[in-house]
Amino acid sequence: MGALLLRHGLFITLDPSQSPNDALLLRDGRIQAVGREQELQRLVDAEAEVLDLKGRYVLPGFIDPHLHFRALAESLVTPRLGPDTGVTDIACLQEKIFRESQKFPPGTWIRASGYDDTSLAEGRDPTRFDLDPVSPLHPVKLTHRSGHAHVLNSMALKLLQITRETPDPEGWLMERDPETGEPTGVFYGHGDPFHSRIPPLPEDLLRKGVEKADDELVRNGITTFQDASVRNDRLRWLAFREWKSQGLILSHVVVHLGWKGFEEYLADPESFGEPLPGLTLGGVKIVIDETLGRIAPEQRELNEKVLAVHRAGFQAVIHAIEEPAIEAALTAVEYAQKQYFRPDPRHRIEHASICPPHLAERIRSLGVLVVSHPTFLYYSGDRYLKTVPPSQFPYLYPLRTLLSKGVTLAAASDAPIVPPHPWLGIYSAVTRRSQTGAEILPEEKITLSQALALYTVGGAISAFEEKEKGTLTPGKRADLVVVRENPLTMDPARLPEIKVEMTLVNGKVVYPATEALVTRR
Repeated sequence: MGALLLRHGLFITLDPSQSPNDALLLRDGRIQAVGREQELQRLVDAEAEVLDLKGRYVLPGFIDPHLHFRALAESLVTPRLGPDTGVTDIACLQEKIFRESQKFPPGTWIRASGYDDTSLAEGRDPTRFDLDPVSPLHPVKLTHRSGHAHVLNSMALKLLQITRETPDPEGWLMERDPETGEPTGVFYGHGDPFHSRIPPLPEDLLRKGVEKADDELVRNGITTFQDASVRNDRLRWLAFREWKSQGLILSHVVVHLGWKGFEEYLADPESFGEPLPGLTLGGVKIVIDETLGRIAPEQRELNEKVLAVHRAGFQAVIHAIEEPAIEAALTAVEYAQKQYFRPDPRHRIEHASICPPHLAERIRSLGVLVVSHPTFLYYSGDRYLKTVPPSQFPYLYPLRTLLSKGVTLAAASDAPIVPPHPWLGIYSAVTRRSQTGAEILPEEKITLSQALALYTVGGAISAFEEKEKGTLTPGKRADLVVVRENPLTMDPARLPEIKVEMTLVNGKVVYPATEALVTRR
């Protein structure tokens, strides 16, 4: 890979040490220099390629530090049931499931995802009694937009041998008819208690979804993503290796292991294979679940899990949403450091959705990093206004408070729960407005520069990659996003309208799929 000179642009470097400039020189996948075109021209020969930006704006590539890539891939090749797809009531949902069932022979599993009970006219989850009339001969599994609920029809319940006598799956609540005790088909919890008992998506369809998912990321300027699935084990890691080596994934990938994967790695690290360029192991995902009204795992078990991750030299990537879970996570981190001190282990709390100021101070003092989700304010803000208790509402996604307390903060999509669209997340962090325009805690707004940093600098720091990514600085990877308008001067209300015109990973144009704008000197 030779030299590429980007000229006639404005470079939003997010590096305070860089002075205003209009050119950027890339060489061998890295940023060689940032400066004035006249100066950089002296550093290249006649063989260098040139990209004339014609006044466009360039930023560091976006980093999404928490999404679920496989779930995103599957969602792009199976029916979507969100309100943005026209599903506004259960009748619409039934129509989609009926049409999908007609495509496959009886007995084929039908999967669909993204429904939101709060967006349905009925204001409730669909049940097996809604699904049975439209798909009596196909087992059906629906997944809620949050990933914290699933719905099975009667055929699916029968195949999984779930009856009135079946106990609730561990960590899950199975909804039952209050009069008969029969399951309604609705299950509440974290993760998916059925994934090992349902045939996987056909391989060819999954590969198609992988390509679609990576395209969705790079067309939105995401040059690195971190997969935070709790089910990431050795086999899933090897699948990422295959997809990456075959060119199905163009973005950089950091894979956080689930607990099973962590144990597999400790037992036989060589079975994970040699490292691949652009694919690295990250931390270990630990879920603190509050679905059943209590903390699980209990504090003692949580302490030992975090300590095991800590001793092994990994980051603990801890799912903690509300105050009791955040408190438990911090107690576990504190315990681990007392037992075995490590400088800058950089353990993480994922979500921290309800975080009072006293916890923000404790997070900072322990050196814990928070990965937040501003886009949830847009998609779920109206529901938060109705359902979050008044005692908790003042602490909802407190971005400004966290930053003011000195907490290291990054922002992520959690896709496919919401689409991986960084500009919408940046808009949400700056305006705190929901889909209907309602403001959610305007006192927690942050500046545009701060919001941009959450999706670049913060994401890099979250995976110990700040020396490689996050700013347009000489020596760092040439991961760039090109847009037509200047986000620093435009009306914040228009931020979601920004379209990525070009994405570069390691100095190579990955979106759009042509390098027609690149010419020889």
